[in-house]
Amino acid sequence: MTQYRFRLTGVPPDQAIKYIDVDTNQIVSEIKKVVQTEYKLNPILAIQFIFKGKIIPDDIRFAKISVHPKKDVITIMASQTGGMKLSNIDKILTLEVLHSNLLRFDKAIYTLIDYLKDDNKIEQERIVLEELSIKISKIINDAMGY
Repeated sequence: MTQYRFRLTGVPPDQAIKYIDVDTNQIVSEIKKVVQTEYKLNPILAIQFIFKGKIIPDDIRFAKISVHPKKDVITIMASQTGGMKLSNIDKILTLEVLHSNLLRFDKAIYTLIDYLKDDNKIEQERIVLEELSIKISKIINDAMGY
């Protein structure tokens, strides 16, 4: 086992760098499990190793990467993938929340448009806001199936 330096993105610097013992005969996907445990990452996160600007494939042996244990750093990117499929009820609720928020935004735009009607210097901004409002209305109607 050899210690390699890993750096997790998106965390404070004092938590980002860890030295982890790696069996270089293992394939990358097996080492990812060890790294995930060491960093205490949620198992639903997908992680990728990046070395010299390239994503390291899961199916190669770690020894083939030519990482120098003392000099090099392997960057870890963790991201949430997939997730549960939404039921029809969840989709309807999501659409209703979106619809409600877009209607409030649309109302705010019209309030601003009314405010700007009195000022001829801001005519161009008023036109842009009206166009935005029309686009929002179309999004609402499309999302709700009208």
